[in-house]
Amino acid sequence: MAAIGEIAAAIAHELNSPLAGIGSVLRVLRQRIDEGHPHHKLVSEAGEATRFCGDVIRELLSFARKPTADRERVDCNEVIVGLLAFSAQLLYTKGIKIVKRYDPDLPRVRGCRSELQQVFLNLITNARDAMPDGGTLTISTRARESGEGGVEVEFSDTGSGMSAELAQRAFEPFLTTKDSDAGTGLGLHISREIVSRHGGSIRVATEKDRGCTLLVSLPDREDA
Repeated sequence: MAAIGEIAAAIAHELNSPLAGIGSVLRVLRQRIDEGHPHHKLVSEAGEATRFCGDVIRELLSFARKPTADRERVDCNEVIVGLLAFSAQLLYTKGIKIVKRYDPDLPRVRGCRSELQQVFLNLITNARDAMPDGGTLTISTRARESGEGGVEVEFSDTGSGMSAELAQRAFEPFLTTKDSDAGTGLGLHISREIVSRHGGSIRVATEKDRGCTLLVSLPDREDA
């Protein structure tokens, strides 16, 4: 896994600079070509494709980043509250209601705060994109029932859900049901990799047209 991460980082770094140059040229061309010209649409589409490639590169760099050794006792309630402080308004403008069910006695877990922030933000974003016409996002936290300790964090949406076949492939890289300019299909894959680094797991429960629930289970382990 470390070798794959290093290769991904190398490829991403090599592609980033020329891609930025291509994007700059396309922006200039788009400004200079009249909107009614047939080439204007082609240049715009090329620009969208370039931005998508940039998103993929950023996701690759995030995936390739080596896990930090600076672990701490993380309060997952606190992490989610912090994320919603800047993302809740966007959800509300999309017609999405947020239901919060936090365990007030939630134990802390040993982990990397920034990595867990990324996981939870990915899952919030995934739920938002699953409800383009609005709906309800329910975020629940609770202590794990197993004797190991740890926590469970659950994200449930009222979106369109997934078929059984798609649910089985939900964590595959580059799998997405969104428009090509709306996501890279790496969010769930990277989230699972990060949670695995923490010794945990992510499970998906969904039915077509009946919403989706993603459950993050995190143990409290010194070696995680």
